[in-house]
Amino acid sequence: MGADRGRHRPRGVQPDDRARPPAEGDPWAEIDSSAASLDPLLELWQTLPGGELNFPPDYPKMPGEPPRVQPSKKVAEHWDAEGNRVEG
Repeated sequence: MGADRGRHRPRGVQPDDRARPPAEGDPWAEIDSSAASLDPLLELWQTLPGGELNFPPDYPKMPGEPPRVQPSKKVAEHWDAEGNRVEG
């Protein structure tokens, strides 16, 4: 019994087939032989509502949500009882 006992693999595939280069040659050899226009993508960009999105996303704080600050950095005077920041 070999080390492959209990493993599943597609029929006709030998364990060492993954290490060999494909017999057809370089699959990406003709990647630069054709060019495509970016116009459809630019049109899509112009028709999207809101334009560019924030990154990282800026989610508004929901009522009752705890403060978004590390507990070790939280200063009690800067927060009210509901967890909202107090300016001052």
